[in-house]
Amino acid sequence: MSKIIALSIVKNEEKNFLKDWLINTSQICDLHIIVDNGSTDNTKEIIKEFPNTILFESDIDFKTNEHKLRGFAYECLKDYAKNNDWIFILDADEFIYLKDFKEKKEEILNLPEKYNLLGCKLCDIWNKDTLEYRIDGFWSGWLDRFFRYEEEQPFSYIYREGLHVSPLPNYIRDCLGRGLYQTNIRILHFPYSTEERRNIKYNFYKENIKTNNPIDIYHYKSIINEYITIPLEKYSNSKKLICSLIRNRGWMLPLFLKNFNPILKDDSFEYYFIINNSIDDSEGILREWVEKNNVKCTIEIYNFEDECLGNHQWGELQLNHMSIMRNKHLKFARENKFDYMFSIDSDLLFNYEIFKHLILSDKDIISPVFFASWSRDAIDKPRSPNVWIRGDYEINQDFIMSLKSHRHLRKVGGLGAFTCISKNAFNNESLSYDKIDNLPSFIKMEDRFFCIRARVLNYELWASNYYDLLHIDNIYMLNNILQGSKFIK
Repeated sequence: MSKIIALSIVKNEEKNFLKDWLINTSQICDLHIIVDNGSTDNTKEIIKEFPNTILFESDIDFKTNEHKLRGFAYECLKDYAKNNDWIFILDADEFIYLKDFKEKKEEILNLPEKYNLLGCKLCDIWNKDTLEYRIDGFWSGWLDRFFRYEEEQPFSYIYREGLHVSPLPNYIRDCLGRGLYQTNIRILHFPYSTEERRNIKYNFYKENIKTNNPIDIYHYKSIINEYITIPLEKYSNSKKLICSLIRNRGWMLPLFLKNFNPILKDDSFEYYFIINNSIDDSEGILREWVEKNNVKCTIEIYNFEDECLGNHQWGELQLNHMSIMRNKHLKFARENKFDYMFSIDSDLLFNYEIFKHLILSDKDIISPVFFASWSRDAIDKPRSPNVWIRGDYEINQDFIMSLKSHRHLRKVGGLGAFTCISKNAFNNESLSYDKIDNLPSFIKMEDRFFCIRARVLNYELWASNYYDLLHIDNIYMLNNILQGSKFIK
């Protein structure tokens, strides 16, 4: 069976978090390999007190040759790690949040071999007493530090000098995240957790960062700037609303509702579904689901004179009512004092952990990326993303490739179909889906109006492609899936 091995580099950690850190890692790892980089205090003696730790020593200068030192640490794995073991790279001020890890450990150990990298959430703790972490600038991002070991692979063929290099071996970095398995495991990062520690880190980077990279320079200078923090438990303590518009979805609704099975017992979630102009049994399916699962759900019937133009095609009247219904969602979230709302189209399939991921991404408006074909003959049409660069729907090949090539968060100019909106945004009554009547006539969809207003109000729009979603374009596609068709690439 695969093992979990922690790999770390330390120096003079006696007066920092060393003992607590070693206790933390001992609860998640089968073995901890530690490279001491010239400690002159009792760091090595303390490490030797802990079972399942193996100590190596190196005098390679971290400040000038971090990459080479990390290569040395990687070589120390050779006698202890086997193919398919998981290597967790941890600094001596990084603590795995045990609650998160225990929920995921068995799943990680049994992952298919196509996954060779785990994604986690870094939380740069800014207050060690309240466990609030910083979210502005480049702080508290998503982190790829845990990888699957391959015995025959070297760490790197070329080493570069300086600080701030990737701790991952080349064979992982070269995959560009294609083997990434995203988790919501949090890593608590403590070197900035008091004002004294922040000043020490600022002076260290000011003296030792030699690069002209503006991101590195901006990041270290921001250590002593004004900051924004949030509580560590903001996800579990937040009140969340799931919204959807339903129209003749009887063919898809049972499968759509299964998305929520893992969170049905989580009373921090409520639901608000608006059924409009349905002539099938969508209402009956929804009400049966609510009664069976005893969820807190508002079901509203909203009918209007319809002009049927086909699947994903809307006339002026329909678009006006789409704006009205989506504004109802915003108003409901605002008046009932929710912290987050998720506006989700009812033809999507997704992993329930995406809710936690979007909230932990700390953005006021963010959508997960998926690709869809918006026409009836979906099999023959190229699939396009639900996010775009600007305007009505401006995209290009570079944009599409960036969404497909590696996992990341990125700013976009428009988004829709699955959107997480925080109370910071929906509590602003100026933010709505109402029509903006002085735009070019080809811009006519309610989600475009929402995105344009959001940017004018200075809310950034973000997209995340860390999770894979599936858009069921129509009943023909659903039938192909249920029959085992593999036409979706």
